[in-house]
Amino acid sequence: MKKQFLSITATLLIASAFVLTSCNKEDTTAPTVTLKGDAEVVIYVGDNYTEAGATATDLDGKDNESDISSSIVITGAVDKTKAGSYTISYKATDEAGNASTEVKRTVKVKHSNATLSGSYTGTESCNFGPVASYSGTVTNGTTGILSIVVGNLGNFTTTINIPATLSGDFNEKITLTSGNYAGLAMAGTGTIEPDGKKITISYTAGTDNCTATWLK
Repeated sequence: MKKQFLSITATLLIASAFVLTSCNKEDTTAPTVTLKGDAEVVIYVGDNYTEAGATATDLDGKDNESDISSSIVITGAVDKTKAGSYTISYKATDEAGNASTEVKRTVKVKHSNATLSGSYTGTESCNFGPVASYSGTVTNGTTGILSIVVGNLGNFTTTINIPATLSGDFNEKITLTSGNYAGLAMAGTGTIEPDGKKITISYTAGTDNCTATWLK
């Protein structure tokens, strides 16, 4: 009888352990991180970047879902003073140490006519000789944020104001509107440095070829 009692007790203990183990399986499920807002955000030089954040959910050993958004670690930064592409990363880890897949947001900072507007000091190198330093301007155009007017390019005897447009991934390219300005056929393209303080324009004026460097 004693042996039978011990056998029954052992069986019950094993069964209890099996039930407990089944109900409390090891948590091996990684959290899931979901972005709030868009995966790609566009702002313009000088504008503030507003972090939209993300949410994180997790399944525990009992397959119960919980919100662990407070555990998300956000890395990366946006430099609003320079055009370019910036990456913000989001990752969460649950209590069992399971880490989520890293989720990323791309923030593109672009030039606009507003951030380029102002006065510049220009110098040039031309086929027919250098041009002394002079003052130039960039002002807003009339057809939206990608529209500018380049003023006094070349420092001719008559001030020439040339409409131009911005293009490129970060609006870092300038295309002059080809035309006849003060008796000269002019056309050209240029580039803008990330901080917007240096513009380089290669252009033709009549039969002359010039490269202008403008510093703000």
